[in-house]
Amino acid sequence: MESEEAILTIINNNRLDDKLRSAVVHKQEHVFHSLNHVAYGADLFFKHRKVKPSWELLEDFHQSERVDVDDLLYFVNDSNVIETLVTEYKISTDIKISISLESMLLNANEFTDELYITLASCLIIEKLTSLPELSDAKLAGLVKNCKVALNEQTFEKVSHLPLSVATLLDSDTGEYIANKERYPKLNNEDISAIIEVAKSTQLIESALVDLTKNDITEIDAEPQRLSKLYLSLPDEKQDAEVLSHLIQLCLNPDTLRELFTKQLEKSSKERYLEMLVLEGESLSKSQINIGLSVLPDGPLRHLLDNSKRPSFTNTSQNKQILDLLVRRKILVDYSIDKNKLRVRKHRNWTSA
Repeated sequence: MESEEAILTIINNNRLDDKLRSAVVHKQEHVFHSLNHVAYGADLFFKHRKVKPSWELLEDFHQSERVDVDDLLYFVNDSNVIETLVTEYKISTDIKISISLESMLLNANEFTDELYITLASCLIIEKLTSLPELSDAKLAGLVKNCKVALNEQTFEKVSHLPLSVATLLDSDTGEYIANKERYPKLNNEDISAIIEVAKSTQLIESALVDLTKNDITEIDAEPQRLSKLYLSLPDEKQDAEVLSHLIQLCLNPDTLRELFTKQLEKSSKERYLEMLVLEGESLSKSQINIGLSVLPDGPLRHLLDNSKRPSFTNTSQNKQILDLLVRRKILVDYSIDKNKLRVRKHRNWTSA
């Protein structure tokens, strides 16, 4: 291996051709600790990574005419270089990074996503209030690592990344709820992501409260979890149509009973039964069973007990309910006796 002095003698020769100087730097194995004594071709040590990385080195050369910015960024965009810089930053107490150097590095979209996040997470002490032009993966990484403050500008920058939107809002739910009118309406993908990752119950409530029946169909969440979250909303913020649709999606008996009970509380008994008839063709037998079980004691509840033979006043609504049960093969039939509708036979609540 050539000594450092011997290498310097060659490359500092002002009559040496640039190509030859580059070849000399590239071929030698020696890694310089400093470029203080390099008169010509300092950029070559960055291109060929023949200088030990340090914050002092970057400060000396990041605005130097002797080294092109692209060469400097190429030099830094290396796992060993990033590891060395991050380690030095963590163990040293006297490192002062200039605003210009920090800005250059935080705007370096040329870096691989993983290396950028590693370096940025080290550099960023106070959350960023504005975001540079970066790849989606870099933006998502900054948000995930809690390096971004929520404001209208940062929200806009990540608005096409639902998981980042959810994480950013979750990081400062108070700001979002206090100034909700300033932010664009959340789309269904955003709400799905909030349900998936948010820890703030306030944020989840805020996201769910404006949902319509049509929106609910587009939410990518397990029906049982979605139903429980919606049921946790204050009564005045729940919508009867949304509850109706959740009933169709949910299969858990206990949660279904809660949904039906809440639906009944929000409606008159007549309106509730209208809903049951309207939705009954798409409900399973067990769902219809639970829907009837939350009603006050009476003939409709007695349909659930095969030992009882309930009779009903001959009204249009009662007839619609019994007709539904016949179509669904829960009842074989029923009889009409003047002003009474009578059910005398076994009810089939189990088989298809």
